[in-house]
Amino acid sequence: MSLKTKIAGLAACLQFDNRIQLILDRVVFRKSRFVAHRLNGVQFIADQIGGDECGLRPCLIEGMYTPFIKATGLLQSKQPLNVADVGANAGGFSLIFATQKIPIRKIAAVEMNPLTASRMRLNLLTNFGPKAVPINAAIGSRSMYIDVPFTFGGTGDHINSNLPPLGGDAFSVPMLTLDDFLDHEFSGQKIDLLKMDIEGAEWDVLNSPACNRLRDCQYLIIEVHTRGSRGLTEFQNAVMPFGLELREVRNFRAEDVFLFAQNSINC
Repeated sequence: MSLKTKIAGLAACLQFDNRIQLILDRVVFRKSRFVAHRLNGVQFIADQIGGDECGLRPCLIEGMYTPFIKATGLLQSKQPLNVADVGANAGGFSLIFATQKIPIRKIAAVEMNPLTASRMRLNLLTNFGPKAVPINAAIGSRSMYIDVPFTFGGTGDHINSNLPPLGGDAFSVPMLTLDDFLDHEFSGQKIDLLKMDIEGAEWDVLNSPACNRLRDCQYLIIEVHTRGSRGLTEFQNAVMPFGLELREVRNFRAEDVFLFAQNSINC
């Protein structure tokens, strides 16, 4: 770990309510693996070996998604929201709504890695109670089971991961289509916000005929990963039939993240 990274980590610690505890864990108790964090009354854990801080810190401290969420106007919403978080990692994106005290009707979060999903489950149920539905699954082009290497996690996990498993072991994890997921969790309902960061598998989702529920998503915040010659323009064209249009909102901290909205929405 470089000196710059260490300094950035210490600076991030200062933003949390329990900053002294976090600095001591980082400087004195460096072998601490599961570290408790507090922010605006919200409590959650991060596995330092599993790289949870690499997902939690950008969401909650560095404002990776803040410009996009602000542009939707949902932060000012007085109505409870339906939120779907696909590629949830340890729950950082979902926890934004807890730290901002935004009313939630239901928040359904999907994470592929079983160990990361267990921490996401604890973080979300602790802060949202029964309104949270944490799901250990992958989202892809069809319904089946896939082998997920036994690792402690990481923000780069994806359905075609070639990471070597610990001890040669792997988990069998269900892969769902986007329609499977949204039909089950939001049957007959609009989804106020769908966030998707699945490390390139968004192209598999769009190549599937089972992504029609995109029409019911009022806003989509997505990290678009280039695959071959396909990039943002191709993604725009692919979601246009579902009524989703690109909005001119950017964040220099997250250059591959974009906001789409239903073309009936003025924002």
